[in-house]
Amino acid sequence: MNWSIVTGDSLSPVIIHVPHASTNIPDHIAQQLLLSANELQQELDLMTDGLTDQLARLASQRARAKPWIFENKLSRLVFDPERFPDDTEVMNQVN
Repeated sequence: MNWSIVTGDSLSPVIIHVPHASTNIPDHIAQQLLLSANELQQELDLMTDGLTDQLARLASQRARAKPWIFENKLSRLVFDPERFPDDTEVMNQVN
């Protein structure tokens, strides 16, 4: 699965969204990329929100009512859950 949900307290109104912590790029996708391994690593270093998954878990542990956590398990270079799939997405206009 490309994402996971960590169940929170049923009384918690909070969802912690962790969309950009993963560096996972499946091999069948990585093979199609035009970047060298070094270039890909540099891009991952720039685009990944490192350790935000751990920060979310720490915040969850310290909360009075445990929040829910939605975590993207793929690198944002593969799948970005914050993007709309249609013409309303402004990033679709960026080349």
